[in-house]
Amino acid sequence: MKIKTLGLAATVIMGCGMAQAAPSYSLIDLGEQDSANSFAISINNSGQIVGGSRQVNDLNFIATYWSSSTSKALGFSGGASSALGINNSGQSVGFSNVAGKSNLHAVTWSSGSLIDLGTLGGDSSATGINDAGLVVGYAFSTGHVSSDAFVWEKGTKNFLPRLDGSFARAEGVNNLGQVVGSSSTYASVAAHATIWNGNAITDLGGLGGASSALAINDSGVVVGYSYTSDSSNTIHATVWNGTTSSDLGSLDSGNSFATSINSAGQIVGYTSTSGMHGGINAALLWDGGTMYDLNELVTSGNLGMSLLTAQDINDSGQIVGVGMMSSGQTHAFLLTPVLGVPEPSILAMLAVSLGALGVSKRKKFTTN
Repeated sequence: MKIKTLGLAATVIMGCGMAQAAPSYSLIDLGEQDSANSFAISINNSGQIVGGSRQVNDLNFIATYWSSSTSKALGFSGGASSALGINNSGQSVGFSNVAGKSNLHAVTWSSGSLIDLGTLGGDSSATGINDAGLVVGYAFSTGHVSSDAFVWEKGTKNFLPRLDGSFARAEGVNNLGQVVGSSSTYASVAAHATIWNGNAITDLGGLGGASSALAINDSGVVVGYSYTSDSSNTIHATVWNGTTSSDLGSLDSGNSFATSINSAGQIVGYTSTSGMHGGINAALLWDGGTMYDLNELVTSGNLGMSLLTAQDINDSGQIVGVGMMSSGQTHAFLLTPVLGVPEPSILAMLAVSLGALGVSKRKKFTTN
């Protein structure tokens, strides 16, 4: 009887038609008082965050790590560096000046140690790392006349094939080892969104023009951006299921970019508009088929920050990115979902339903 009662109650609740309300978030400013500017690029499922920051008197940004209890520099003072990805073990990747070298080098940081992944003569950068420690990125040749996407694992670096052209770059990797990015072709100077499965490369196409894939979740869903046609200057955030691309749209007819997707299929990114937030970017969330301006979803925390870009979202729905203060400084931010409470009308219907169940149960007891 108890199981039946719970089952009936659940049926009644479902029958109430509980609508999904817009999500809401608490905002934390990750910028420090002595930091002129900062940005957050990646967050793992433990809430560890990486990006970069620049002190008031410094010219260069330095790779930076944030957790719930501390922040620290990953890069060294006097050199330029940035952290672009972090896995669930806390290993970070990005780029950095390296002692005695003039170019920026792809690097990893693990347990306080920096590993130089080298270059092809020009600048290089590591852009992502999965939970197995597989690193992806790209490297330019001398003079930046060409670039190659690479994967690096346990001290071995392998370059991935290009489509047909002279440029390729890897931007993201999932825990299945699938790599996404972009590659140019001889037929078109513009790059095309690309996925690599091992050494097999697939052109994902786009919305009609040049495109790039920036992230992939463990279900193989890819996000990034695409020009809407070869002759258009309009760029729209794009999602790919297999080789099928879908336009995620934008706000106020501006350009938009999708930067990350989590295991639940929530997507974040940003739009560039002419009439919103002083004519600058606005951070976006796509959830359940609906696009939201994240500035409209902040209900607590530092309400004086304008959220410019959302760069990453973890499986708990926490979002990191870049916001602007009233002073004009840009600060890294963290958004944490605020647990929703059912609307009063739904609670009332639930109380009536449970009350009816109680009456029914008492009648049966009396009859017996």
